[in-house]
Amino acid sequence: MFISLSLLVITACEKLPVNEETPPASASTSPIRFNIGFKEEALPFSSTKSMPPNPISEPQVSEPVSETAQYNQIEYIVYKGSEITPMKKRHYTSDDENFGVICDSLPEGNYKIAFLAYSSPHPVLTEKNIFSCDSVSDTFFLLKDLEVQTDQEIETNITLQRIVSRIEFIATDLIPSSLAQFDIRVNNYANQFDILKKTGVIGSSETFTFSHIYTVKEIGTRNTKHSFYSFIPGTSQETSVTLNALDGQDNPYFHRTIKIHPQINKIIRYTGQLYTVPASDDIFNVEVNNEWEETINNDFPEIL
Repeated sequence: MFISLSLLVITACEKLPVNEETPPASASTSPIRFNIGFKEEALPFSSTKSMPPNPISEPQVSEPVSETAQYNQIEYIVYKGSEITPMKKRHYTSDDENFGVICDSLPEGNYKIAFLAYSSPHPVLTEKNIFSCDSVSDTFFLLKDLEVQTDQEIETNITLQRIVSRIEFIATDLIPSSLAQFDIRVNNYANQFDILKKTGVIGSSETFTFSHIYTVKEIGTRNTKHSFYSFIPGTSQETSVTLNALDGQDNPYFHRTIKIHPQINKIIRYTGQLYTVPASDDIFNVEVNNEWEETINNDFPEIL
């Protein structure tokens, strides 16, 4: 999966997004127009094994995925030469009239330009070039070197790469009537991203919890999926994930802690019983699934 961008340095920008400042006209600057598009190349997942044997419905791509299904915000950040302080940074949302079109004007020189496309809530970009958010979404990024010359026209295609991993847990057993909530508690969570180092950052030692409250319609169904996204830490430190299935009085149906190494641009899927006390270790099959590359199966770790 990638987002395709067409970069065009032209003599004039016809339209500017709502929150874009109009660059001053000057013979020493070159107007730039970034046209941001989306290209969908997702393929159906390969077969997923489960334990006990139970076929899981695999997602099929029948309709193109819209841009806003993948991202609704864009960060545009410009660095001059080798400087680490941004020369300019702008934030765009899908509410902008011309979302996906960025017009700018830069003097002659060498630049690094960062593009970050995502849909995470409450984003923050710090002075140290660290992007953080409450909950990581599907995210795409590129840090591009660009040489700008006065009165020069440049046209090039740019591709943003996915920079996250998605961790999935699929339940093969039925949701019991007394089950109320499912929690995913994550420690060593890389919920931040270093723009210039191009790597994930574990910004806090606190536990992040992703909770799901079951509805009446979900009771008695199977093949439910719980998931979260993570940036890829710049260290080999493992991400610790604790799964908790709870009844209405917070009594545990299921409790399990596992160690995970998020992998860029890949889905790591655990399939098995989430709401039943296991009789053995063999309750999950582990699949590392990349919609764009290979599938790797591994044994589930021992119960802790």
